[in-house]
Amino acid sequence: MDGNGNLVARNDTSGKATNGANEKVTSPYYASRPLDKNKEETFHPGVDIVPMKANGTVDKEASILSVSDGKVFLVGNVAGFGPHTVVVQNESGNFVTYGHMSSANVKIGDKVSVGDVLGTVGNEGMSSGTHLHLQESSGGAFYNSPKFNGFVDPGSH
Repeated sequence: MDGNGNLVARNDTSGKATNGANEKVTSPYYASRPLDKNKEETFHPGVDIVPMKANGTVDKEASILSVSDGKVFLVGNVAGFGPHTVVVQNESGNFVTYGHMSSANVKIGDKVSVGDVLGTVGNEGMSSGTHLHLQESSGGAFYNSPKFNGFVDPGSH
């Protein structure tokens, strides 16, 4: 992340995961937090990012930008992340999940580059407000994938 809290991709000319004027990280990787009021705190395997307008309000129409080069592995409904979830398998073989989006502009098999628009930020699935959930995993797209080998800090981009 840069000094403004923006998630900075290694080879991203925009330096951000959204096209908002600024980004606010509301839940960092590996933060411990409750899933709901009745549950104990649990591990957060990603980064929650709220795109902000220049005036400081939430940009509910911000585009979600790819933070890595790769191939679109999945587009669709994923429990907790909503019906427009995008998963990109990056060049290192890891899976980057973009959750809670209101729309997706890519399809399975598309090749994407850093900075390409994947869709629009949203509040879909198990979400408490407009944001992007960005998650990276190795060995499989999700914890229940046969070759899943753990989560990776997506801030490493």
